[in-house]
Amino acid sequence: MMNAMKATTVLIAGLALLSACTLSPTQADVPATQAGGWESGIATSKGQLYGRDGAPVGSTVNDPVTVTNDSLNHTPESAGGSRPVLLELYQEAVNDREYLEMELALVNEERDGFLAEEKRLASMLEELRTMLAGLEAENKTLEKQTFELGERLATAQLRRLEAEKALLEQSVAARKAAEANASEEVE
Repeated sequence: MMNAMKATTVLIAGLALLSACTLSPTQADVPATQAGGWESGIATSKGQLYGRDGAPVGSTVNDPVTVTNDSLNHTPESAGGSRPVLLELYQEAVNDREYLEMELALVNEERDGFLAEEKRLASMLEELRTMLAGLEAENKTLEKQTFELGERLATAQLRRLEAEKALLEQSVAARKAAEANASEEVE
């Protein structure tokens, strides 16, 4: 029974290997490319990459992936090899990283300055709001005092006018009395 299972497993593995071989592209299916040499590791003409299942890599079935020298940032023929090119690219990446770190530090300092300014302005705003609330309360108190003073002034004015009226009435009555006495004396 064990031998039958092993045989079945070997048979299935063989069939899978055979089907994988038949699905991968043959030499005639793959376009010929001119090798750019081991130095560059880049083909000099357009090429197609195929996966294990035989389908083009990184594209749909109708849209093959092509690699050209025009799409690269450097020219391997003038570079003389991939190691110098990689070292140059690495150095550029390190320089870019250092530049971006410095720029990030400056932006962080600027952000910290803005945050400090925001806190300062927020505290100033809170102080101004407190001051405004105090001034509004003081304004209400002053309005109330002004109204009370107006009432007092109006009351005092009324009393003064009433006193003047009473004085005038007395002076008129005294004049009438004096005229009546004078007319009685004349008679």
